[in-house]
Amino acid sequence: MTLEKEPENLDCVNTIFRPFHSIKGVAGFLNLEVIRDLAHCLKNLLDKVRSKELSVSSQLIDIVLDGADALKALIVKLQEGMEGRPVEPFEIDLAALRKRIESIEQDVTDTVEAKKYLRLQRLL
Repeated sequence: MTLEKEPENLDCVNTIFRPFHSIKGVAGFLNLEVIRDLAHCLKNLLDKVRSKELSVSSQLIDIVLDGADALKALIVKLQEGMEGRPVEPFEIDLAALRKRIESIEQDVTDTVEAKKYLRLQRLL
C-alpha cells in the first residue's frame, strides 16, 4: 500500500526486497528450486527498481503481490506435505506469473537498449 502511494520510496522497496532475498537464500540452501527461482525473479525485479532501471507501476505492484501470494502458497504446500497432511492441488499458474515477470523485464531491457542507441546516435 505504501509503495503505491510513494513509488519513489526506496526504503519501502528495500523492505519488500529483503524477504524475497531471504526466501531465495533459504530455499537455495534447502534445494527448493521452484521457491528459490520464483523468489529470485521477484528479487531481481525489485533490484531493478532499486537501481532505477524500472519504475514502480501498478503492473509491477500486482506482479510482486501475486508473486508473494504464490510463494506463500508454495510454502504452505511444502509444510502440509512435511506434516503428512493431504496436499491440495496448487492452483496458481507459475508459468503465467513468470511470463508476466519476463514481460516487465523485457520492457526494461528494450528501454535500456533504446537509450544506449540514442546516446550512440548523439555521439556520431
